[in-house]
Amino acid sequence: MKRSNHLRDTREKVISFNASRLKAQSSFGRMMDFDVLLDDFYKSDESTANQLDYHLSLKKSTKALYVLSKAEIKDNPIFSRRIEKLQKELEYFDHLSTKITALRKERGFRNYGLEGEMRSQIHQLEQIQGIELADILMLRRFEKDFFLRKDIFYVHQLTDSLVQLKTGLKERITTAKKEEQANLENTLAILGSYQAIFGRIVELELEIGNEEAGLTQEWLKSADRMDLSIERLSEMVGTESQLLSGRIRTYLILLFISTLALAVFLSLAIANRISAPIEKLISDMDYISQNQFNGTIKLHSKMKIKELHELTDTYNKLVKKIRRQLQVLGTQNVSLTRLNQKLTQSELELQEASQIKDKFFSIISHDLRGHTGNIVSIAKILDQEQGEISAKEQQTFVQYLRESSQNLQMLLDNLLNWAKTQMNDHTLSPRAFDIEQLLYSNAKLFSDHASRKGIQLECEEVKVSRVYADKDMVDFVIRNLLSNALKFSRNGDRIGLTAYETDSEVWIEVSDTGVGMTQEQVDELLTNQEENHSTKGTENEIGTGLGFAICRDFIARNGGQITIESTVSKGSRFSFSVPTRITRNTLFRQNRGSKK
Repeated sequence: MKRSNHLRDTREKVISFNASRLKAQSSFGRMMDFDVLLDDFYKSDESTANQLDYHLSLKKSTKALYVLSKAEIKDNPIFSRRIEKLQKELEYFDHLSTKITALRKERGFRNYGLEGEMRSQIHQLEQIQGIELADILMLRRFEKDFFLRKDIFYVHQLTDSLVQLKTGLKERITTAKKEEQANLENTLAILGSYQAIFGRIVELELEIGNEEAGLTQEWLKSADRMDLSIERLSEMVGTESQLLSGRIRTYLILLFISTLALAVFLSLAIANRISAPIEKLISDMDYISQNQFNGTIKLHSKMKIKELHELTDTYNKLVKKIRRQLQVLGTQNVSLTRLNQKLTQSELELQEASQIKDKFFSIISHDLRGHTGNIVSIAKILDQEQGEISAKEQQTFVQYLRESSQNLQMLLDNLLNWAKTQMNDHTLSPRAFDIEQLLYSNAKLFSDHASRKGIQLECEEVKVSRVYADKDMVDFVIRNLLSNALKFSRNGDRIGLTAYETDSEVWIEVSDTGVGMTQEQVDELLTNQEENHSTKGTENEIGTGLGFAICRDFIARNGGQITIESTVSKGSRFSFSVPTRITRNTLFRQNRGSKK
């Protein structure tokens, strides 16, 4: 009993440690995603809420692991070694978290750290003579492009520009007057300091890394190793519980055998006098053991042998004790089984929640920040360079702002619909509406984008019946298919948008003369169940990879079908159907799509 309680207590301690450890991991992730954008993160005398939460959760994890190390499983040195390994891994996890935090603070943000110093150098360059404002803007553009996209290509671009500027300044110094030489040399020194600071920031970015390289990748691997160690500890505790149950059964069997052996010995010792009663006693014992120790032994009232009465009473008491132990053991086995099932279910839910969280934060931290970063960068340039940008340049910037805002809105729509899909929160609201107006409005929405890429976008005038479906979902599908067509079309290509009617359906068709796809790519689009699979467009446009998966789901929910025809280098045709009235086949497709 004591051993069983000890194992149950150990399992609870493992769960407690894992919960604190996962909370610390989650707090650090939020700190790297959000707190690095706050001023308090870079102030030495202040801490953010996520920083405090991380340290508190890590302290609880360390304490829980220490308590767990004292709860060693007897005769199992592997348990101690795994606890020791887990302690070292937790220390290494904290070491990586501390190092990443220190590097992030050294890199800085806005007016703090190296980025703050680099901004100061730029402001000095703007206020002194010797370098054109256009050159400063070019340096800032490369700098911001690198910060937004983390592409080393922009580092080379900025370095090449700096080398050209410095070479030009050196040539001017040799021919300038003495006073102008001093100003040019000061400008050259500031450019050198700016280049050194930017180079250090690039080194820090590479050292910090991401999910695929650097300290961030090592931090994620450390978390995965702890997940595996905790899983193995749980399996070990479960195995010990099973071994304990086997030992108890063995004890009971040995006890029964010992009792039986004692009865046989007594029968042989006094066979002449009590052979018959002993045979009867053995027969009763066999009967009781075969009936799961139910019942008691009763001697005949005429039996006057004291020892037999005492043996019978002792055996009856022993049977009652064994029966009680079996009942307790059965109850404990049921409890342990239920606890193990709950733990397994909890682990599965945690893994699924972690995967959804990772995917959600990955989209937000990369794609959403990329779009918003473009908007902020362009807005800052427009604000800071008022009066110095020509009307043509200003019109170009405004066009970029409009397209970036449109892309951001589509990204948010995709992200919101994906989140609702994950939570099964979509409510189908079918109603009758005109599809023609929906086609025209979407064609108008993307006309500016198509014009900028040099693509001819045509929306044919159609006359079809009113459709019966969820209007918002159909609008979402058309918008995403048009966006994909623009994404994979080149200058001079054509995109067509039309609709035609069959017996009880209207088919909407989006065709293009773009890059096209192979049959393997088409099959993957129609059958792949994983989201976040994205391909760059003809101008390196990026996406979340969620749009088409949601489109398939929306079409299925509305009882429609989708087909794809595509040829490499010749273009693609995406067609999907929407019912014009409720039929038996429509209801069947809607029910099947809702169950997915």
